[in-house]
Amino acid sequence: MKKILLIIGTVLVSTLSMKSQKILLEKDRVNYGVIEYASDGFREIVVTNVGTEPLFIKEVIGQCGCTSVIENGVPGWPLEPILPNRKGIIRVKYDTKREGRFDKMITIYSNDITGNKVVYIYGDVLPKKN
Repeated sequence: MKKILLIIGTVLVSTLSMKSQKILLEKDRVNYGVIEYASDGFREIVVTNVGTEPLFIKEVIGQCGCTSVIENGVPGWPLEPILPNRKGIIRVKYDTKREGRFDKMITIYSNDITGNKVVYIYGDVLPKKN
């Protein structure tokens, strides 16, 4: 009886894992490089659903107030499901009115079977010109 339950459990787990959703990040690090003070702080993160079921991005959160994924009250990530083998874009913004080196995280919350994804953004904002 135990063997039968073990076989049924294995088949069930195998079947469930065949249908899934999974994010593939084009990059997990975004290098802003050396940028001017108050320059364009927007960058795009391309994600692909390499699974077999629709991918839902539930929320994207920046590490602190200097990183944003919401512009004018509108989320910078796809609100519609990303279908299998399709891409979506997440728009992030770093506040470039902060001088100096930065190294921040953006966390992507979704229904990815492997859990949350983290993207690192980094660079150096030059001092403000007088």
